Amino acid sequence: MVFMSQELCNGQLPFKEIFLHAMVRDAHGRKMSKSLGNVIDPLDVIYGISIEDLHKRLEDGNLDSKELSTAKAGQRRDYPQGIPECGTDALRFALMAYTTQDRAINLDVLRVRGYRFFCNKIWQGVRFVFFCF
Repeated sequence: MVFMSQELCNGQLPFKEIFLHAMVRDAHGRKMSKSLGNVIDPLDVIYGISIEDLHKRLEDGNLDSKELSTAKAGQRRDYPQGIPECGTDALRFALMAYTTQDRAINLDVLRVRGYRFFCNKIWQGVRFVFFCF
């Protein structure tokens, strides 16, 4: 991309700084991959999703029957009631907290849920302060 832009833009670089992020993995440390069926959609974390809808999304994908049954078993083990609604602030806070790790982010939805409760406590405290003063 850099070499092509130098040719097309009279030798100018397309950007001055590059930011890299860590590899996002599931809670067990495996690389998130569509072929493994362990990918989590951020919208599912924000709005929540039931286990049946998670299974339906897997069935709509292109996994073969063996991988599909393995992925469904993993979803039942990790999210027995589905993914709870966490909200955007909790997801952002969790991703920022994960940046303290070095090369891999082991994304755990239960940790994001804990950050949801933490963000709620901050919000309630701010409302209390504004109400009292």
